[in-house]
Amino acid sequence: MTTLKSVALPVATNTPEYKRAYAREYMARIRKSDPGRYKRWEEARNEREPDWRQAAARKRKYGVTREQYAVMFLEQNGVCAICRLPERYVNKRSGLVDPLSIDHNHRTNHVRGLLCRNCNRQLGWYEDAMSNINAYLAREGTPDG
Repeated sequence: MTTLKSVALPVATNTPEYKRAYAREYMARIRKSDPGRYKRWEEARNEREPDWRQAAARKRKYGVTREQYAVMFLEQNGVCAICRLPERYVNKRSGLVDPLSIDHNHRTNHVRGLLCRNCNRQLGWYEDAMSNINAYLAREGTPDG
């Protein structure tokens, strides 16, 4: 067992809490010794892999790697699984068209496919309001469309 400077109690070194505390302490030391180091690293990584942040977020949130996303994208021919159109939303900061969003079941976290921003938002709204919509449509006297 080892101890951290900021933590007085002995902790096991293989726990997530220890690793987070160590990383915070390490980064604080780096920021003091070389304030521009992280910025230089980030700029170099952005040049090598412009989408690394998105790829890391996809992996963290949905467990989908870059390769798995690419396979899903190719299987759908680069279009939304619902409307069958390519993504059209242009990111205001970058000026580039956003990649298709990963659609997943919020209860099970199961990935279902890739959707354009518009369909993803509408599907999220529909899933939240589905019971109310179905109850409305099931009422007697509802006019047929």
